[in-house]
Amino acid sequence: MGKAVRFGSLVVKMKLPVTTRPYTDQRQYCLFFNSGTCGQCIKRCPAGAVSRAGHDKNLCRPYAFDVNMAHIKATWPELSGAYACGLCQANVPCEKGIPPQPKRAGK
Repeated sequence: MGKAVRFGSLVVKMKLPVTTRPYTDQRQYCLFFNSGTCGQCIKRCPAGAVSRAGHDKNLCRPYAFDVNMAHIKATWPELSGAYACGLCQANVPCEKGIPPQPKRAGK
């Protein structure tokens, strides 16, 4: 359990097969955007960067860098180059996979 962050990247020069996507829109599995339910990520965002309109990176980035970076440096000096928040992605129905879609009336 914890925040959804990336701690590193691996760059490789090789051909990989294309992974087909079973969806047509990035929000297809989002319970808020496809059925109006949930919205837990909106409530969890301390910066107010997640709203009914989507994710505002202009609000998210300063919070991650200014607020979280200061806390990380003070608490874990060895991680001084790290920054993250990810609270909107933790403890929500889609955290660990595609959430079950609500049943529609008549089905």
